[in-house]
Amino acid sequence: MTAPSFKTGAVARHLITRLAIVGIVLSLAVSSLQLANDYRQSASQLVEALDRIETTYLPSVVENAWLDDRDRIGTLLDGIIRLPAFANAVVRGSDGAVLVERGAPARTPLTRSFALTRPYGDKNVDLGALTVSADLGVLRDEALHHLVSAIAGNVVLLAALAVLLYLLVHRTVTARLELIAAQAERLGRLGPSQAPPLDLGPAPQPDELTELGQSLNRMQGQLADAIRDVAVNEERYRELFARSPVSLWEEDFSAVHQAIEAVSHDITDISTYLDQHPQFVRDCAAKVRIIAVNDATVTLHRAGDAADLCDRLPTVFTPASFDAFRQQLAAIWLGEGDVTATSEVRTLEGDIRDVVIRWHVPPAHRDIYDRVIVSQEDITDIKVAQRSAEITMEKLMQAKAELERFTFVASHDLREPIRSIISFSQLLERTMAQTGPLPHEVAEYLDYLKAAAIRMQDQVTGLYDYARAGQPKEAFQPVALNEPLADAQQALNEVIEQTGAIIRAGTLPLVSGHRQQLAEMFRHLLDNSIKFRRPGVPPEISVASCPAGDFVRVTISDNGIGIDPLYVAGIFDVFRRLHGPGEYPGAGLGLSICRRIVETHGGHISADPTQTVGTAIVVLLPAANSKS
Repeated sequence: MTAPSFKTGAVARHLITRLAIVGIVLSLAVSSLQLANDYRQSASQLVEALDRIETTYLPSVVENAWLDDRDRIGTLLDGIIRLPAFANAVVRGSDGAVLVERGAPARTPLTRSFALTRPYGDKNVDLGALTVSADLGVLRDEALHHLVSAIAGNVVLLAALAVLLYLLVHRTVTARLELIAAQAERLGRLGPSQAPPLDLGPAPQPDELTELGQSLNRMQGQLADAIRDVAVNEERYRELFARSPVSLWEEDFSAVHQAIEAVSHDITDISTYLDQHPQFVRDCAAKVRIIAVNDATVTLHRAGDAADLCDRLPTVFTPASFDAFRQQLAAIWLGEGDVTATSEVRTLEGDIRDVVIRWHVPPAHRDIYDRVIVSQEDITDIKVAQRSAEITMEKLMQAKAELERFTFVASHDLREPIRSIISFSQLLERTMAQTGPLPHEVAEYLDYLKAAAIRMQDQVTGLYDYARAGQPKEAFQPVALNEPLADAQQALNEVIEQTGAIIRAGTLPLVSGHRQQLAEMFRHLLDNSIKFRRPGVPPEISVASCPAGDFVRVTISDNGIGIDPLYVAGIFDVFRRLHGPGEYPGAGLGLSICRRIVETHGGHISADPTQTVGTAIVVLLPAANSKS
């Protein structure tokens, strides 16, 4: 590496030259502004002088014009043109003829005319006119003379200052910058470890250049330390690369990049082009150069060593491998640096292994793709477990569907026998009552029989509703929650009037759902709030909502008897009752049906355990504009 040549004083010369140019421009600008200002003032004074003619010379001119004393008029005009910048004065008679004229025509005239009139008797006599002309050119000549004088003086002063500044800058800046530049050249030629540090002298003066030199020395030391750290880290990273449990490849795709660039004029859609030219894909695969592979790669492919794997590399590819490789070619065409794809490879022993390939190009190499890191994660065992889980899940779904069909059919078929039990028990009671009063025990047994049958009927009906819940026949649509709430209130209208229940609800938002199913959900929730009211207290129920991301949060709260926090977790279980059948009617399926409906809508239902008065049920439903 050759040392660059430095022109002595170049920095100072360039600096002083620029300062001189700036100074001259500023001087010219300031002088021009001063000239313009002086010119305006002189012109203003000239106008005032012209205006004063009317009060100073005009009366005397009128008087001498009346007397027709042209000599005296000439004397007055001589006095006028001797005024600064006045060039010409003319007195004309009433017929327009020139009586007296002094001076010469102005180059740039500024003219005033004054009428010569004199009262005589009861009228004014027109004696003619006085015309006076000033020359603005004289003012400009004086201003330009002043400007040239000022610029000449400023140039001389600037030249002297420039020479002085040049000497000072060369001594305090340029010479020291040359030392710093020479040190930077030595660093580039010898390296930070071999180049000696910059000698700043025994007692360098503290200023920015001294700090720059000291910073250069500090940077040299830091670079030397960084180079040593890089060498250590490179060795460590090479060890990590070699010993990583994940299969790693370091590859060079620069030839592939060049091949794609060579045919870029034929490509409009890269995916279509690769599908139509399979041989181009195989040619590109042959152009990939393997730089290094780690031990895990050798193990994955059942090779003896890295050289054995590279020699037999074409045997590891399968058609699925080329599918992943096409994605990498598309990424190069698009200028991208990351691809993740599921593929497969063949070991040198012929076994097929499922892998996840992660193809990454470091940002510094994305211009020519000469360094690419490819990892292969063996997921063969995971795939086997996944297939097994899918089979198990399919069987579970079939079993679930069979169970739902069984529940639906069983609950449907059990309703008729239960109705028969209730009907025949009532018929038996009426038949026996015809022969006389029933014995107390018989009446009690029949009451137990009817009550048990009615409870069983409620449970079967609830089970039927539970099996049917969550299976809307129509696709979900945007539903304003006020509509299914109104449907539920209409269905419970009689019990609402009987209990005096008060239901408050604001404007509820749109959700994605099924109106009939949501109405059934509200019916069960409102029915529970009315059923589990406090004795002697009319039920008060509020329905409120608020957004919750992609969901709508709906809270149904009441002033009823509430739920013991110990039992909150299980209230949505099937047939879960917290009270005996004699206290409150029902089969214990209302909240279970609600949960089934909400979960079918992709939502969630829970009881608020922090509610201290009454019960608060919180329902999350997908908003109508969500992607759920």
